[in-house]
Amino acid sequence: MERGRAKVSPPLWLSERCAASPSVARIGSLPLRSGGPRAAAIYSLIETAKLNRLDPQAYLTDLLARIADRPAKRVAQLLPWNWKPPNAAAV
Repeated sequence: MERGRAKVSPPLWLSERCAASPSVARIGSLPLRSGGPRAAAIYSLIETAKLNRLDPQAYLTDLLARIADRPAKRVAQLLPWNWKPPNAAAV
């Protein structure tokens, strides 16, 4: 600590900033029991995609198109840090 201030690493600061985003958006959304957990999951995916330098719209569009046909043991391939755009496979 320096002068009563703790040093905070940038990743912690970024994660705290991203965690505030869903709570701000939730103010105008439906009550928690009416879809809040689903909204929180979507916000989490969007913010994680941004942190992994992905286009959230492209990521979610591809994720929703491919997840239904994916075996459960291969779902980890669709997580933002493992995801490859569909056209990257052709390269």
